[in-house]
Amino acid sequence: MKVYQESKKKTATELLYIEVIKKAFSDVFNLGNASDQNQSLTQSQAKSWFNIHSKDFKLICEHAGTEPEYIMRLYDNLSYNYNSGKITKDQVRFGISRLELKIWIYFTYI
Repeated sequence: MKVYQESKKKTATELLYIEVIKKAFSDVFNLGNASDQNQSLTQSQAKSWFNIHSKDFKLICEHAGTEPEYIMRLYDNLSYNYNSGKITKDQVRFGISRLELKIWIYFTYI
């Protein structure tokens, strides 16, 4: 059985991989400074990366100290709220900047 608990202190490695996840979120929501053509390609690649079946996605989540399913729930919720107009781009940017506070560490009990 897996139990989720908020981590009080994340390791440097976890924080590094959380930054990778934050970058992917930023790319999906076009929060970067790249040209329109480059941003479109970057956004497309980031959307493809958020895939529960991707080995890279799973590995990054594992190194960040969380699970792909949890990150996908965050991604789906943020996408829904943004696309439905419930939150603004500035609110998305703020949420992503504080993503490490939303990522839970999981423990497996046998």
